[in-house]
Order: sequence, then C-alpha cells, then structure tokens
Amino acid sequence: MESNAAWIVENGEPQNIANTAWACATLNVQSPSLFRSIEENAARVVKDGNTQDIANVAWACATLDVQSPTLFRSIDENAARVVKDGTPQNIANTAWACATLNVQSPTLFRSIDENAARLVENGRPQEIANTAWACAKLDVQSPSLFLSIDENAARLVKDGSPQEVANVAWACTTLNVQSPNLFQSIDENAARFVEIGDQQSRGGGESSERSRAIGLNKRIGELGGDWKGLLDLHQREGEAFNNVNWATLTSKLGRLRMREMREMKRDARVSGGGKW
Repeated sequence: MESNAAWIVENGEPQNIANTAWACATLNVQSPSLFRSIEENAARVVKDGNTQDIANVAWACATLDVQSPTLFRSIDENAARVVKDGTPQNIANTAWACATLNVQSPTLFRSIDENAARLVENGRPQEIANTAWACAKLDVQSPSLFLSIDENAARLVKDGSPQEVANVAWACTTLNVQSPNLFQSIDENAARFVEIGDQQSRGGGESSERSRAIGLNKRIGELGGDWKGLLDLHQREGEAFNNVNWATLTSKLGRLRMREMREMKRDARVSGGGKW
C-alpha cells in the first residue's frame, strides 16, 4: 500500500482515504507516503469529505503523531460546516486531534462554543470529556460549552467513568471555570467513585499494575489539598492511571473544589460582597 499511496489518495474518495488512514492508526502502522499524500491533497479531502471522514483522518494523524499543517488548516477553514453537520463524536475526535498535536484551531473551537448546547445535550460523557479536555489543553475559553456542561452535570457524573469525569473536572480547574453543579455532583458521588476504585483493585490483574496503582494512589493522598500538584500529576501520569487512580482523583477533586467554593461564599458574606 505504501508504494501506491499517492495513487490511492489522488484517485480515492474521502471516505476511502479516511478509512485507510483510520486502519493504519488502529493497527499502529506508520505510513509516511500515505500521510504525505493526504497532506498534499488535504484541501480536496476536507472540502469533499463529510464530518466523519474529516474526523477519522484527523484522529489518525493524532494517534500516529503525524503533523499535517495543511490538513488542519483546511479543517479550520471549513470548521463552521464541520461542526454544524457533525455528530458530538465527530467533533470531539477532531478537537481531541487538534489538542493532541497542539494545533490551534480558533474557528473550530469558536464553532464548538456556538453549538455547545447541542453537543453537550446529545453527547456521551466520553465525547463531552474529550471536547472539554481539548479546550483546556489548548487554553481555549469556551463559556457556552462549560455552561452547558454544568447544566448537564448530573447526567455526566452519573453516566461517566471516573476518568471521563476527572478529565472534565481537570479542564474546568485548568481554565478556572467554577462549574458548581459539576463539582457538587462529583462530591455527591464521591463514595461511588471510591467504590468503583475498590472493586477494580480487588479485580486482580497483573501484580505490576496493582503495585503501580497503589503507588499512584499514595501520591494522590500525599498531595492533600495541593491543587497544582494534583493537576500536574493528572497531566504527567494520567496515561498510567487505572480506574482505581481515576476514582480516587475524581472524588478528591470534587471534595476539594466544593470546599473551596464554600469558603469563597463564606468570605463573600463576611466581607459584605454581593451575591456569589
């Protein structure tokens, strides 16, 4: 396939090209000629492709750590259509790809914010978490997105995994978004997250994995109320977390954030400030 990559891309429909790129990424197969040809034909692939095709190609590039500036520039130029026509999964995957490759895409994220209510209301927790994580990773303020997340917090926390909920909490904290409903829901579900972690820790697995999970949980505990330390650990070691660690971190983030917001309310009352 590698020797015929130029012919495949030049003569293929966007769906065929996207499926080929997706297959390479899923199998962790590097294909320099294929992705070089995609980059050379990026304008046509994006212009003629549907939102799933575009998301699959972007996801494949990010998964294989392939920089493709023309592709992502074309995506940003067509962002209004991509977001308007896309499903929450398509858009979340595209945003995740941008953040993973550290690609700024202002039109894409502006369009996401403009369509935030639909994306959150119709999105699954993983899609919501990936979109929020992408905003925080790229330092993109998205007020409508995070407002919609807070309005749908009860469902997100109830249905989301500890990792998904922790990623949303991390995004809110990183961007300094208060999100009281989200952290209230996390606080109310803290016991459930810990129980999930306990079940996972009793579920067996490789002894090395259990040892690593125990070590990471110990580090989470040692950090106490150190917000910066917790966020740094999330970013630095997150890929090594298992469900035990995600459960512990999520419950702790909820409790710390709720304590912080209660203290802010108390201080506002004491100082005679306005309604918080």
